[in-house]
Parts: sequence; structure tokens; C-alpha cells
Amino acid sequence: MKVILPVKENSTRVPNKNWREFHEGMSLTDVKIKQLLEVFSGKDIFLSCDEKKREEYAKKYGINFQLRSAELAEDRTPWSDVVFGILRDLPIKDSEDILWTEVTSPLFSDYGTLIKTWEEKKSAFDSLLTVKAQRDFFFWKNGQPINFQFGKWHKWSQDLEPLYSMDASFIIRKGLLLDLRYPVGKEPYLFEINQETIEIDSMLDFRMAAELFQNTKNRQQ
Repeated sequence: MKVILPVKENSTRVPNKNWREFHEGMSLTDVKIKQLLEVFSGKDIFLSCDEKKREEYAKKYGINFQLRSAELAEDRTPWSDVVFGILRDLPIKDSEDILWTEVTSPLFSDYGTLIKTWEEKKSAFDSLLTVKAQRDFFFWKNGQPINFQFGKWHKWSQDLEPLYSMDASFIIRKGLLLDLRYPVGKEPYLFEINQETIEIDSMLDFRMAAELFQNTKNRQQ
């Protein structure tokens, strides 16, 4: 299995998001690489970035570097084109399994269990994605309930059938990803994350994730 770590040099909503200090002098990118190196060899990790100077940064950790084209780092580029463009240009066999994971999800680090689960499930599923269960009362835009009913049938939230939101990691065979231009197949296995996670997309998310990350470290001491 090869690991793809896509990291843009700049971010629109959070300036320098992937490289600014997140925890004790480490950036989000530092944190994620250290988490991955606990499970994977550096030769199996590919840092994809649109800034050439990050090649020396990758060498520091003993991982591979891919210089991504500027077009694949622009916000206007469809995500499917980004995924396809990055994987197409990497020297990885089409038969190889790919783990695509994001630095913007620093609270998830259980890659050992993720890989073990995939090895157990891959004969019955064509891909895996991490998800979070949501047991809240959801509505369509027109005011109609999605996962419950108005009236005497109204349930307690803990009794609701969960809806699931995508998190930030995917596993799929490279060849299938290129065919679909997407990192999730038609028969995905949902790997439920049973811990607090935050996908960082704003400065508030960044601060909250940093605080939760610090709290997690404190509990581990």
C-alpha cells in the first residue's frame, strides 16, 4: 500500500493552514507525517505539494515528494480532477492499494486499525472511507425531516438511525481510482471513527482542533 498526502502550499480560508504552528512547534503536516510513519515506511509515503521547496522538507522525513502542478492546487479545479491528476503522475502500479489521507484531520491517527480492517474487508468491498455517525435531527431544505418523523413517532436522538458524514481518509486500488476519477468505489466499506474529530476548514476549527489535540496528548501522558 502507498500513502498519498496532498498538501497545498496556501489556503484561502486559513492562511498558511498546512504549515503554520499547530502543536508545540509542529504544523498539521508535521503531525500527520509523524502519525503515518508509526505505521508505514517512508518509501511508501508520497507528499504531493505545489511548492518545490517542500521537497527538502520531505527528505527530512525520508518520504517521497511529488511536485503538483499549479492547476491542481487551485480552488476552482474540481476535486475529482485533483485526485486523478495526482495519482496519474505517481510511479505506482495500477494494482496497488492507495491510502489517501488529509493533514486537516489531525485527531485521527489509528492507521494501524484502518489498514488491518481493510485487509479483512477488501475481498467483499472495492474501497474504504472513514466516516462519522451523526445522530441528530436532519431536515431537507424544504423543511421535511430526513431521518425522523414529526408527530407522536418522534424519537429520542439516541434511538435515531445514524446518518454518516465523510471524513478524510480513503483506500482504493489505484487503477479503479483512475477509472472512476474518484477515491470511493461503488461498494465502499464504511470505517466508523469512534472518537472526536474535526475537519479543519476555518480558523475556529483550527483552534478547536489544536485544543482537542493537546487534551489528547495530556491524557496519554
